[in-house]
Amino acid sequence: MRRTIFQYGFAILISAIALILTKLLIFWLQPTIAVFFFAAVALSTWYGGMKPGIVTIILSVLAIDYFFTPPINHFSVNYFGDVLRLIIFGLVATLINLLNSNLQRSKRKIEHLNQRLVQDNAQQLQMVLKAARMGIWDWNMVTGEIIWNREHEKLFGFAPNTFDGRYETFNACLHPDDKLAIEEAVKQAIAEKT
Repeated sequence: MRRTIFQYGFAILISAIALILTKLLIFWLQPTIAVFFFAAVALSTWYGGMKPGIVTIILSVLAIDYFFTPPINHFSVNYFGDVLRLIIFGLVATLINLLNSNLQRSKRKIEHLNQRLVQDNAQQLQMVLKAARMGIWDWNMVTGEIIWNREHEKLFGFAPNTFDGRYETFNACLHPDDKLAIEEAVKQAIAEKT
């Protein structure tokens, strides 16, 4: 509910900003009076979606008609050219709204598919590691924390979720014959940043 109020509030606010900017810069914008209103439609659709974009289109058409189309400060249009300009503005603004809405919808779909792909890959990796009786770990050298997966804990003889994440604990699990080689490999990886 709060998000919906924000989206429509933003649509109204951005329409008002477009009106104020156009009123302030009317001298320089005379041939292209709708430029800020197009921007308002694009922004309200980008942040709010299609329906707030439609609200912005309606408010923009009303503002252009009332404040910038003769007779000024009246909701009426006396000339066919002015009606045509309002119709063209409405059509172009609607096109901007539709394209922006489709872009946002596509972006959400891609993010959703990407999340699903990451989850699927993580599940497949866990399945492969379990079948191969292999483990993986990640060492944050800044904090010193080590994160193991469950298979790695099993390989080192820990009960699930009992590894404390410290390098010292990992080092204590190593076979004495392997410690020197692993310490050298770690020092080399640190030195070469690999």
